[in-house]
Amino acid sequence: MITDENISGASTAAGTPAVDDGSVAPLGTPTAAALEDTAFDLEAAAVLANLRLLIRASDVFSKKLHKMTGLTTAQALTLRAVDELGEVTSRALSTVVAVSPATMTNVLDRLEAKTLIERYRSTVDRRIVHVRLTDDGQAILGTMPNLMDETFMLRFADLPAARRTQISTALREVAQMMNADATDAAPADNGQSSTPA
Repeated sequence: MITDENISGASTAAGTPAVDDGSVAPLGTPTAAALEDTAFDLEAAAVLANLRLLIRASDVFSKKLHKMTGLTTAQALTLRAVDELGEVTSRALSTVVAVSPATMTNVLDRLEAKTLIERYRSTVDRRIVHVRLTDDGQAILGTMPNLMDETFMLRFADLPAARRTQISTALREVAQMMNADATDAAPADNGQSSTPA
């Protein structure tokens, strides 16, 4: 005799997935978990694609900056930071420019070799070394292009303050998830992004 139990067992044995409400889903119907996995994969792929676009735009700008000034993005950011912060230490600069202290020392070595900055010891505590711009450093700042794309700057400025904060926070979270703070983002002197400083 065929019973409901027989039918249920036969369906299960045939590989037809049973669903929670007691009904039987057609063969080939993806489960909720599978759909979630697919959605996640698509979202992750979209994030990766957008990151690649950002990296490509950054590389293009870095090469343009190097061609115009002979500086890497990290060096240009360091000069700007020294100009804005005034009497500043290399450790503080490494935080602002988002590179390791060791890389910042390398950046400052190269800027000093170009006679764009000079380092001097604090008159209060001789253990502390400060950084300041030279006349050459001030001069090159005057010819340096905007460190962000002008179109982006205009569009970003048009956004409400709350939206700008959301974008900044989201990018910071992405960087943290990628452990980017453990990796220096300092393009090389030849305008490439493979070597720090």
